[in-house]
Amino acid sequence: MGWLEVYHYERELDPDDCIFPSMGANGVLQPRDQLSHDTIQMWINEATAGAGIRGSFSTHCFRRGGAQYRFMFAPIGERWTLARVRWWGGWAENEQHDTLIRYLLDELHTYETDHSNALAPRPRNANESLMGEHSLVQPVTTEEVRSMMASVEANISDLRTQMGHVKGVVDANTSDLRDQMVHVKGTVQDLVSVVCTKVPLSGTTNIHHTNSANLNLSNLKEAPSQTKGLTIKIPPLAAPGTSTATRRRNTAATAAITRLSPGQACNSTPISMISNNGQTTPSTSRLATRTAGGHRRTSLSRSLPTAGVVIPDVPVRNPNGSRRPKCESWRDIVKHWTEGDPALGLHTPLRDWPPEWTRHNNRLFAVKYHQRSLVALEFLNTYRSDETRFLAAYPEAAKGHTALFNAINLARQARGEREVRA
Repeated sequence: MGWLEVYHYERELDPDDCIFPSMGANGVLQPRDQLSHDTIQMWINEATAGAGIRGSFSTHCFRRGGAQYRFMFAPIGERWTLARVRWWGGWAENEQHDTLIRYLLDELHTYETDHSNALAPRPRNANESLMGEHSLVQPVTTEEVRSMMASVEANISDLRTQMGHVKGVVDANTSDLRDQMVHVKGTVQDLVSVVCTKVPLSGTTNIHHTNSANLNLSNLKEAPSQTKGLTIKIPPLAAPGTSTATRRRNTAATAAITRLSPGQACNSTPISMISNNGQTTPSTSRLATRTAGGHRRTSLSRSLPTAGVVIPDVPVRNPNGSRRPKCESWRDIVKHWTEGDPALGLHTPLRDWPPEWTRHNNRLFAVKYHQRSLVALEFLNTYRSDETRFLAAYPEAAKGHTALFNAINLARQARGEREVRA
């Protein structure tokens, strides 16, 4: 009724309004005209024809079917009385109130005199009570309790067996994982000791070990000349006798040591790990190198941050859902460039982003990153962080970051710092 009031009538129901009103040809409801019997019959015929069901079904079929279920087959406590059945048949046109009761009584008599379940383990004996209700409410017997407990105990025993099997598998995997971690620890220690050793190498030397996690360094050869690099292949970390499945799970890594000159220290070597499939995973630590002139430079190669690559939109959204004024967008851009904004997911300032964070799968950030860098560097480098001069040169900052970006491009073009394609 609430649905009719809110959705269809858009008002409260009047005493004369029908719950099932008629509908005009134009789809407008007629609240005080009840839905006709012929209309319902027409809808039933359309539904059965569309579903490909042969035969004809009248409203009597649905009235009788619903009442028969409620009178005979509904759960105990939910079954209808004959008075309720008589009321149910009262809305049928051209049908006496007792017609539906007569149908149901005939069906009940047929059900009670039917002996098709005479050989069932627990016959319903429908002729002893209404629909055999006595068999559903009688006390449980000792034999039935024993049968139930035997079934429950069998299920518990089977469950205990399965849990024991699962425990054995978990214990085996835990022990295997512990052994593998020991191998990994030893291999990493050996690898670090090799990298930190100032040993010039001639060409590329492969060091193999199959039955032990300890590296064999006997193949290393000293050479006075400049070296090309060292490749150390680490086979699957599995002790002899482990299963094939375990060996398949293990990972073979390769540490590739780039070109070294004699006398370089261990912290001047960038390392990359190569898995079995040949894919290289760069190290996430900072590694220092020295140029020919002796100047120290730092190269950074790291994977994407855990939280993902994020460049916040401007104007920045406030915690209450509103946005900061457009005239403050350029200040937010400078803050994102120099400090970041962890509250918005920008944990690393934009100026510290490595190039790979705007390449490949992240190339969608490239344009946005370029725009942010242009605005920030114009303020920081060109105008030396002088807000007065910056705002005097670019009054467009009050209109938002897009207008400011376009104005900076025009200024750079006038200074000869930007070329425009013809």
